Amino acid sequence: DRVPGVELETIWACLDDTERDHVFEQLASFVAQMRALQSPHGPAICAIDGGPVHDHRLPRTRRGPFASEEDFNAVLRDRFPLSDFPPQVILAHEKRHPIVFTHGDLSPSNIMVDEKSLRITAIIDWGTAGWLPEHWEYRKALWTVLRVLFMETWRPRAARLIPGFSLEAEADEYLTGQFWSPFY
Repeated sequence: DRVPGVELETIWACLDDTERDHVFEQLASFVAQMRALQSPHGPAICAIDGGPVHDHRLPRTRRGPFASEEDFNAVLRDRFPLSDFPPQVILAHEKRHPIVFTHGDLSPSNIMVDEKSLRITAIIDWGTAGWLPEHWEYRKALWTVLRVLFMETWRPRAARLIPGFSLEAEADEYLTGQFWSPFY
């Protein structure tokens, strides 16, 4: 109520491709600024305050903080050995990524824009923010959009916003199909 503008979600369907690209150009700048921040918690994967990660993708009882990406990935696999999984999961979980500041819920409902200029006025809902592997922002930007319109118009832009993580996203898509539920 205190932030000027409207939720991007409410006007996205009315925007043309040029206008949508304009919003994503701004968003890319914000993501780059977030990624440039240095963690006060060293290499830990954790919430902004150094505590457990507040992310619905993780089981309620195992949210860290994690000493390493390997520990984080083990929780995503429900602690099953990596050798039990298909190649895309093995390849994705063998990679190591820099730990960067991540919003964790970049969805059209959490981006406020000025309706006329399409200038982003705020990014809201920082409850899942923290220090996570650099691919997590991309994965979560895909995770948060389920309606067909957003699948067709948001997801392809997310790949331009945070490029290079299709393998990690594919692996996590597989894992969510195996292990995730809203009551996890």
